[in-house]
Amino acid sequence: MRFDVKTLETFNQLAREGTESAANSLADLLGTQTTIDITAVEIVPLPDLALEFAGTEVHGVEIGFDGGMRGSVILVFDEESAQTLVQEMIPTSMATDEAMYESGVTEAANIMIGGVLGAWGEHFEEKLQPEPPEYIHGDWEIVVPQTMPAWTGHQAILSFASRLRCEEQELDFDIYILPEERSFESMVGAVDGDEASELSVEKLSVFNEMTKIGAKTASRKITEMTDIRTTVDISRITVAQTRDIDAILGSSERLGAVATLEESPNGIVAVLFDTDSAKTVGDAMLPMAIESDRLTDQHHAAIKEIGNMRISGFIDGWANVLGRTIQHSPPEVIKGGAKEKMIESQLVNAHDEEHVFIINSAIKQPGGEVDCHLVALPTKDGFLQIIEDVSVETATEAVHQPEMLQAADYEIIQNEIED
Repeated sequence: MRFDVKTLETFNQLAREGTESAANSLADLLGTQTTIDITAVEIVPLPDLALEFAGTEVHGVEIGFDGGMRGSVILVFDEESAQTLVQEMIPTSMATDEAMYESGVTEAANIMIGGVLGAWGEHFEEKLQPEPPEYIHGDWEIVVPQTMPAWTGHQAILSFASRLRCEEQELDFDIYILPEERSFESMVGAVDGDEASELSVEKLSVFNEMTKIGAKTASRKITEMTDIRTTVDISRITVAQTRDIDAILGSSERLGAVATLEESPNGIVAVLFDTDSAKTVGDAMLPMAIESDRLTDQHHAAIKEIGNMRISGFIDGWANVLGRTIQHSPPEVIKGGAKEKMIESQLVNAHDEEHVFIINSAIKQPGGEVDCHLVALPTKDGFLQIIEDVSVETATEAVHQPEMLQAADYEIIQNEIED
């Protein structure tokens, strides 16, 4: 299936409108203010979507829908948020009863999902008929509908994701709208031809898979440099409003390195560690242990160097497949979090656009001591160009022959780290 960028931007806005309806419904139910953290359109492999809440017990509701479009809406609470919700809705003496617990979660989710479907149906002038809600409880893997067909041969789907937060009750939850491909295509109308603003879901999904392989190469570099074993958990391509970038990457304060791409796809690439991870990785790279709980100048230098190596290797992998070079500026160290709009401020310096493509690979250490994101934020025109230039056949070959994405070896500049 092909569609233009404007379609994705429109659906991102539509997802926000539906989420606002859900937020208002919850505010009426609990008598408190609910805010929207993010809304985004994602191309994500089904197995990666199942890792979103890996190891977390969740409660929620899945509602299938039909009418002008078919699919599923899933609303998910983590255990703590579900408990908070039920205690607000049901007397404390009854909130521990399993049947009442299920009833409370289902009622709240049903009301909010109804608002989401209503907003979508109103936009398309097609009433979306919800099916009876199904209560879900357990590991996240059981949440993703087992019958949900992938959109491509690379197991990717198109997902509309939103995260909402109720600060007063310390309650947050996620909403996922998962349309079926053929009914979505029928609803929005397929884009024919080969115009510059068009995107192919097949190309996006194989490009995402290729990117994940490149991130795995970067992950192995971390292991070689630090003896810390890391793996790539999740990789996805997201379309979101620029103002949502930092929230999408998480609320933790981060230390990282950022470089500007001087050729297509332009924009920026960043390697971001949460501060605890930055200290763990920095300590492992330094020649001598530092007796400090704080991040020092030596830690900053170590993160800058590992960022330089990983950004270069990551971008060289893309360049190898495209058969050309992609130059980038020397990386700079950045520090901050969602509240400081750290990444958004960097992006505005590179290009000023209302919506942005986010190519995000999460690299983690089993056990949770290292949490890192390898993030590319190209310009819209630059990303469209690189997607147009890459062929599905070549990218698929690179996925099955990772050596095609192998960049040249980069030496560690120990002098820079030690100074």
